[in-house]
Order: sequence, then C-alpha cells, then structure tokens
Amino acid sequence: MSRITRILKRLSEILDIQEISIIDESSKHAGHYGLQDSTTSEETHLKISITSKSFEGLSRIQMHQKVNDALKTEFNDGLHALTLNLKAPKY
Repeated sequence: MSRITRILKRLSEILDIQEISIIDESSKHAGHYGLQDSTTSEETHLKISITSKSFEGLSRIQMHQKVNDALKTEFNDGLHALTLNLKAPKY
C-alpha cells in the first residue's frame, strides 16, 4: 500500500472530511533526504489540503497537531515533510 493510500485511510478514520487533496512533491526535493534524482518519487514530501467538520472551533495550531499526531507512524517510516492547508467548511 502506498504512503498516500495509508494517509488517506488514516485521516478518513479520524476526520469528518468534506474534501481532501494529497500531492506528492518529492520530485521537487531531489537530493534531499535520500532522494536520488529528479525522477525519484518516494512520497517523502507531501502537500495535503483538507476541509473537515472536525476542524470546527480549532485553532490553526490545533488542526496541524491533529493531522501530525495522526501521521506519526508515517514520519517514523520516512515521511519527511508536509505542507498543510487545513480548514473547516463554510456554511
């Protein structure tokens, strides 16, 4: 199972997600953290955008903590960097 698939599964388990996007930006970081060349993609640098009802009433820091805590095992297994765009839905 790919890292992105595992992340989608994990975040879907803990968040009431209305919208999610995960983009692998690893190729932009060739030479960083073990990436060999610009064609290598090891899902180590990801950009994640989430709209979730679970973020209602939370500060930006609390939203980031919630996602980072959920993905601790991925960080321990080689995930190097996340760019997060998190928000609650607007009604």
